[in-house]
Amino acid sequence: MDINKIKESNRNENKNIDISIPYSFGNKTSNVVQESTPVYLSCGRCVSMGTRSMREPEVQNFEENLHQQCVKTNLTTGWFPTVLNPFPGDRLVRRATYEVYETISIIACRIFDCNRVRSVEVVYDNERATAMCTASQNTNFRISLFKGKSSGSILVEVQKMSGCSLIFNAEYRAILQYTKFGKIHVSEKSQRYTTPSTEIYGSNYIPLDDSILEETIYTAQSDLLSDRQDVYLFALEDIASTTNCQQSSESIAFKASKIIVESCSGILDSITKVLSCKYEVTTERKYTRYLALTILENIILSLSNDCFIKDTKYNESWISLLVNEIKHAAIFPRNATLAAKCIIVLVANSKEARCQVDRYTMVALQDAEEVGKLSYASLEIQARSAINIIQVCAY
Repeated sequence: MDINKIKESNRNENKNIDISIPYSFGNKTSNVVQESTPVYLSCGRCVSMGTRSMREPEVQNFEENLHQQCVKTNLTTGWFPTVLNPFPGDRLVRRATYEVYETISIIACRIFDCNRVRSVEVVYDNERATAMCTASQNTNFRISLFKGKSSGSILVEVQKMSGCSLIFNAEYRAILQYTKFGKIHVSEKSQRYTTPSTEIYGSNYIPLDDSILEETIYTAQSDLLSDRQDVYLFALEDIASTTNCQQSSESIAFKASKIIVESCSGILDSITKVLSCKYEVTTERKYTRYLALTILENIILSLSNDCFIKDTKYNESWISLLVNEIKHAAIFPRNATLAAKCIIVLVANSKEARCQVDRYTMVALQDAEEVGKLSYASLEIQARSAINIIQVCAY
């Protein structure tokens, strides 16, 4: 046995990683020519090879744009750290860092799978062995891998950056359970606000006065005109929580949605403006679009049986904006998931919305479903549901 060859092979183990996966865009049964193209992570390293489909001329330009988006951004197929650095400092934070006796490939694979199943949006950096994660309610945290203190171990650090401590705690425990013990827990919706207020307070329950709700909505609409970004974001957050039946109540969410539609068109115009803006890959802009989509989803769900859903004016503009969000699923799968949910409700309840759905919508949803299979489970579910409802309504 050649010892030098074995040493050389071990040194290059993490340098030459080749992951080949078959991937094509759109209808996979009508491919004519396939052209291999590299897919990159956000950190700029070539990770895998995909295939591009060249099909009918009328959809070629559309799919070319989708393909270029995925090439330049983060169509994630896995996490493959190349170098592990020593832990910075001598003292470990007991509640944020733990030691795992597994190989780096197994640990990284488990973390990636955990984030995928629990639908956590992540940007992976192979060179720094870090993962920047965004969970529900814009809870941000960072996962870092370091060399272990003892031989054959790796230190995993999970550090909260911002957001809800309860959500972070749930994600931290899920990562800990899977990396150390190989047990993964599927993310479940919080039951914190699902109990009706009338059951909690009984005869002492005092319903919110309509005048107070109207004043809150009007104030938020005025704040959306502010030049201060913090005031603008606070207004969006306030509207998003007020129209959410789990964070307020079904009656309040319905009344707030009706007020917005009937009396506060400025809020709908602001949402349309946000979604019409050019995509910017910044945390602030991404969060702004997320809030706008959340408000839109809340209003559509609350008024799903209302004539508002059948308004041609909104259907024509919103369907195109929602499809545009879905086209960017490889960059922002969380926003694309919200957009797919909105399309499901619109198509199911509005003939006008169904008329706006074309083959480009189906191609975008099919591509989003593939992205979801790779890195974001809830996107896969919602995209498939949207495709199914469109196909059912077509007959």
